[in-house]
Amino acid sequence: YVVGGSTILKTINGGTTWYALSSGTADQLNSVYFIDANIGYAVGAGGTILKTTNGGISWSSLSSGTSECLISVYFPDAITGYTVGCGGTILKTINGGMNWTALSSCTIYDLWSVYFTSTNTGYITGNHGTILNTTNGGTDFIQETALYNTTFSIYPNPAKEIITIELRKSMNNIDGSISLYGITGQEVIQQKMQGPKLEIDISSLPDGIYFVKYISQGYTEIGKFIKE
Repeated sequence: YVVGGSTILKTINGGTTWYALSSGTADQLNSVYFIDANIGYAVGAGGTILKTTNGGISWSSLSSGTSECLISVYFPDAITGYTVGCGGTILKTINGGMNWTALSSCTIYDLWSVYFTSTNTGYITGNHGTILNTTNGGTDFIQETALYNTTFSIYPNPAKEIITIELRKSMNNIDGSISLYGITGQEVIQQKMQGPKLEIDISSLPDGIYFVKYISQGYTEIGKFIKE
């Protein structure tokens, strides 16, 4: 299963062919996760959480208790699940999605990915090199120190019309280039980066997830943002 826009795609032949499922929502969907062949979850803009119990034939909307954009979802077992998103949002369920509880992340940065190796031990990553770790199911999160400093930041994120690419101070005097790619890998915008900030008009792009590639003097770094 993959998501894009409000569409959920499914394959039953290893990716040779895909067909669209009816999600029942017009909201941007960013992540999908199945715990078995029939039970799955999708999350997206506006705090959207969807659940299916029949392999995606039909989806029901769950109450998340937040209006923040949700970006990633993961279930380490059949009833315990986590979803993360903008503004440091972390939600947890212990009853298969019927109820969700907000957890304290101790960060205001957008969170992009969540993965748990067991019911209690998990990792979350986000903007500005954010790495969070818990060993008690999210009661406490420890913020790890990233091994690198990100070259640039992207804001606002999600965005509707304009995004700003801003270089860290040590890179301000180095010219480079910025390329934007859709989730399929097609380049949609390319501009020169001459100075510490670059504003890019994205109003004509369809809603979805986009990747930002910064290239300068042989150095490359990738970022990501959501157009909604």
